[in-house]
Amino acid sequence: MSSTAKKKERDLQYKINQIEKSLLALYSDNVRGQIKVNDKIIDMRDSKRHSFEDGFYMITLNESDTECHAVLIYKETIVDETGSEIIKFSIYDSNGQNWGAKYQYETKMRSNMPFVVDYSMSPRKSINEESKCAVWCIIVIILWNTFRQEDRLTALNLFNTKMRESGEIRHTFLHRVLQLISDCRDFSSKATIRQFVQDVNRLICNLSVELPCDV
Repeated sequence: MSSTAKKKERDLQYKINQIEKSLLALYSDNVRGQIKVNDKIIDMRDSKRHSFEDGFYMITLNESDTECHAVLIYKETIVDETGSEIIKFSIYDSNGQNWGAKYQYETKMRSNMPFVVDYSMSPRKSINEESKCAVWCIIVIILWNTFRQEDRLTALNLFNTKMRESGEIRHTFLHRVLQLISDCRDFSSKATIRQFVQDVNRLICNLSVELPCDV
């Protein structure tokens, strides 16, 4: 990688970090926190010092000293068929459901309560050929908050299907989002992040995701 490319990638990562922190504040009712995983154990056990509320968690899986992978985990407390409360961990992984199943999140998760792992938030196959997993996670958080609560999962499934239609569709969509990030020098202000969210909302709603967007 050339020095110019390395600088461009560093600038992108810096802005991604800013966007993630801003989304935590903007969507604090359903985006709960960030977790960096170094030993492949995703520990979401409640303690006296910290509890994991239901909602999205931005997860960074540090696969090596130089490689990492970003995913989303949506924690939801549900009632099973016996009437008992359990935890449902829904995984959004832009590498696809097959990759997620091979990674075996079931063996990596830790919780105080019985839990199940669900992969239906993820696209069936990878949409992450360009290794922009953190950007896909940002897009999904914005999409989730673009639609009404009852429409969110349906909208996400339609979005995943649309991104799988062709490489050209997902390449064009992703690079329009990347251009929005590149065009902004800084994402630390509320006005800037709100404008970015609004611009991504428009890109999402210009896709054939036929549900009423709250924009």
